[in-house]
Amino acid sequence: MGTTPILSACSQRSGREAGTVHLVRFHETVRIGRADPDEAAALDTTTGAPLLRLIRLASTAEHIVEVNEITMLGDRYELYYDLPAT
Repeated sequence: MGTTPILSACSQRSGREAGTVHLVRFHETVRIGRADPDEAAALDTTTGAPLLRLIRLASTAEHIVEVNEITMLGDRYELYYDLPAT
């Protein structure tokens, strides 16, 4: 595993350099849903359009250091996973 720079909101405001952390795990949860009116407007689609909702947690050995909530149009994206069999 490599070392990944993480720039916190505090360091962005203060202009300090980003620290580095050793990421050891990503956890993803994928849900399928339909766009509500606000999501549809933001994504330039229709209310009820199919969506992929992905929540990704990035962790060090000690704790979670980043959370990403990603919403994608279901008819424009494909999820591909390459998982080890061991």
